[in-house]
Amino acid sequence: KRGVYINNIDVFEDLADIELICTDKTGTLTLTVLEVMDHDRAIDKDEFNKYLYLSSMDSSDPFDVALQDHLKEMGYKPEETLGYESRTFDPFIKTSSRKFKDFEIHKGAPEYILSKMHFENNLALSLKVKKRTSTGERALSLIKEKDGKKEYLGTIFFQDPIKPDAKETIKNLFNKGIKLKLISGDNL
Repeated sequence: KRGVYINNIDVFEDLADIELICTDKTGTLTLTVLEVMDHDRAIDKDEFNKYLYLSSMDSSDPFDVALQDHLKEMGYKPEETLGYESRTFDPFIKTSSRKFKDFEIHKGAPEYILSKMHFENNLALSLKVKKRTSTGERALSLIKEKDGKKEYLGTIFFQDPIKPDAKETIKNLFNKGIKLKLISGDNL
């Protein structure tokens, strides 16, 4: 009736025994349409935009695409494109980096990026990140490393809207006595 072909009818017995469903967040409960909501920058706006561009250019990662879209909306025009070596996002150290001729940009989870830094507003920024991420926003922080010295550039806050039917789906699961466990790469 709904275009579903069942190869093994016994699967319905297995479905009837489900007590817990484990799911991730991004793309399952959210639309995977990241949007830059805000930023906390420690440097001049033009410099910050330059480093956002350098850290995200030529990438199809959803966070980088959101940064590229944000820069485009702001009318940012890159002055130059520099060659670089890239280290893709590592879920265990929660960072990625790009190494240019004279410097390197590290981008990743604020708790990992900020742990490498000691600057005046570290605690205040950590509390801001915690407050905003507790409401579902995502955050990425950037630092620049040059000649062994690290400079905090800023933190970007993103939103990934919840799918319209997610609330109803979760409510239906609970009404049927099925527990839902959210497993996220943020928890690795």
